[in-house]
Amino acid sequence: MLKETEVMSQVKQFLKERGYPPSCDKHGVVRGWFSRDKMQCQWSIRIGGHGGEIVTFRAYCPMKVPAARRAAAAEYLMRTNWGLSFGSFEINWSNGEVMCRTSIPATESSISEKAMEHLIYASGYLVDRYMPGLLAVALGNADPQKAVEDAERNDSAPESEPVATEENAGSDAPAAPPDNTASEDENPTTTRRRRLFDNEN
Repeated sequence: MLKETEVMSQVKQFLKERGYPPSCDKHGVVRGWFSRDKMQCQWSIRIGGHGGEIVTFRAYCPMKVPAARRAAAAEYLMRTNWGLSFGSFEINWSNGEVMCRTSIPATESSISEKAMEHLIYASGYLVDRYMPGLLAVALGNADPQKAVEDAERNDSAPESEPVATEENAGSDAPAAPPDNTASEDENPTTTRRRRLFDNEN
């Protein structure tokens, strides 16, 4: 099993190789921002588990769901989670905070690049696909079931990809290397959002 320090070292190296010097807080959590259109989301990478054997990526919704709309938002998120093969959305019922979480085990001699890409880019894909519907439900009067149906019906690659903002991240936005070998059917959550932090439009 990898030690926690070894896992974090690999995480930092992964980000650094993509032009994104990692920034850690006092608790050892790597944090940053990415933006999609006018929406900015904070993300974090944390090592957890009893022996530091789980690597978790969290992408946070830029707003908290008002108390009056939390039941509708929770229904939307549960309908969203149903059938997802990787990742899930969660809501803090006390304060309305919403996040998308993905995680991978770190029990082998090293974490593969593919596993790290899937950990990070899958969250970007899910946020990009389902966050507009969440906002429509949380801040408006959209019906949760119809909002999910619309999100999945309109699931197509956007004209511009989510990017990390230099002013918020404090560094150049890292670009993931293009992958022309895998189809969407093979790995949709990875191949369709490989440029989560790309600064190209």
